[in-house]
Formats: sequence, structure tokens, C-alpha cells
Amino acid sequence: MKKLEDGAVRLLQRLVDARKLSLISVDQETCEGGIVAVLKSLLCQDNFKGVRVDSNSIGPWESGVVRELLHFWSQNSDKLRGKRLVLEGFCKGGVKQLEKFLLPSVCAPCSMCIFMERYFTSFELRGILKVCSKEERGAISREFQHEQMRFYKPSCIFKFEEGKGSERRRLYISFECANPKDQLTGLPELAANHKGLDRLGLMQRATSVQVLFG
Repeated sequence: MKKLEDGAVRLLQRLVDARKLSLISVDQETCEGGIVAVLKSLLCQDNFKGVRVDSNSIGPWESGVVRELLHFWSQNSDKLRGKRLVLEGFCKGGVKQLEKFLLPSVCAPCSMCIFMERYFTSFELRGILKVCSKEERGAISREFQHEQMRFYKPSCIFKFEEGKGSERRRLYISFECANPKDQLTGLPELAANHKGLDRLGLMQRATSVQVLFG
């Protein structure tokens, strides 16, 4: 795993303390303890908009940064509301961490859960994620007024909910459905919407995935 020197981490921490960053991009291979702590601190700042995690390697992800940030959201959802976690490049490793997080928390570590984690498919996801309607998409755009992420061929917006009553919290997930060849010309122009592709099976192959903390 690539590591940042302690001096680089301290410099980054000073930038965080200055509260002048609105976005940050990191390589997943550098995301160990010190960097993950910095990302968590940034996500709690009012002026901060989102974390982008890049992966340039086709193999398994070496860090658990997606898993750690999602669990941090579960415990601090009010502070992270409206912020984004974006995966870019070879996203499969990060998507697998997302999928495991989405498994119902009521599941004990039984043989069936182990099977589901190993062979997670869109069938299991279908029972956990709901497709947002046109009205919900409009409400998301009005409430979270950051510039929408653009795709060549967007998915629809999938919603995950957990918690009860005032503790209810949501994730809004969308991703790129175009294959790499279709992304060689032009710029991505389309935001995820109710007319996007309802193809959860494509998420592990996506080159861009967005998770909006709601």
C-alpha cells in the first residue's frame, strides 16, 4: 500500500484546520489511519462538499476507506447531510465495500450472510435499495443544491434508508452505466434521474459512483 509521509499528513491536516477546502481527491491506496481521520474531519465541516476516492488499479482495493466512511456516516449523519462520496476509476473494490455495508444489520454472521457477501448480486440489492421517483429526484435537487454529478449514461437514483423516526437517514446512490469505449468522446452531460438505467448489476463495473449522504 502506498503511504503518505507523516509530514504530508500534517500539512494536509493544517489545510483541514484552515477550513478552506470544499473538495478533496485521494488515491484509495493512501487511505490508511491518518488520512481516513482527516477525511472524517473534513466531512464534518459546513463548507465541505465531498470526498473523491480514485483507484487506478484493477485489483482488489487495499484500503477500507469506503467502509469506514459509511460507518462514520451512520454515527454522524446530521453532520454529513448533503456531502458526497465519489468513487472514480476501477470502482469494484469500493463498490463491494458499499454493498457489504448495505446488508441488513439484523443479519447475524451466519452461513447465509457469508454467502450473500461472497456472491452479492442485484437480486439482494433490490430488496434493500429503492428507485427514486421523479418527485423524489426533484426534492433531492432542491434540498441538496450542489452541482449534480454528470454521466455519459446515468443510472437512476437508488435510495437506502436506515434508522427510525428522527434518526432516519438516507443514502442516494447513482453511477455510470456507459462502458469505457462509450466514454472516449465528448464530456459526460447527464445527471442521474428517474429515467436512468435501473441496472444494479452494472454498479461493480462502473467507472464513477456517487453516494450522497441524505
